[in-house]
Amino acid sequence: MRRRPQARPSSCTRTPARAAWWDWVTGYPARMQEAYLAWLTFGRERWPSLRVLFAMLAGGGPFQLERLARRGVDVRSALDPNTYFEVSTYGRRAIELCVQTFGVGQLAYGSDTPVVDSGATLDAVRGFGDAVTHVLQSDTPARVLT
Repeated sequence: MRRRPQARPSSCTRTPARAAWWDWVTGYPARMQEAYLAWLTFGRERWPSLRVLFAMLAGGGPFQLERLARRGVDVRSALDPNTYFEVSTYGRRAIELCVQTFGVGQLAYGSDTPVVDSGATLDAVRGFGDAVTHVLQSDTPARVLT
């Protein structure tokens, strides 16, 4: 009798060996990165004028651009005026990296309230000053939705 192999737990499955934050830091962001990279690879070429906003900085997808460049990807193609990133659950360093990469006009403030307290992200956004806060809270959302 052949035994069926047991299924391995996915990154989404909480096991006793994994901390409560495990999926919040590994599984969900990985799926968001996958969506962002799929958009860069397949979606943008098919729908070049479609405005897309990725939640939670696309799971940190923009942080992978240097790795993509090392694999021969022209990462300048990721600098798309119709691709936006929402900053929920991230802080100053992550937001600053995305500002330096894409420009402040590609970022929007959002929150995971009531799941996660938005105070730290809002404080990080406000730490850039009133002009940046206005762009993330007003200008970018208006541009995405019009």
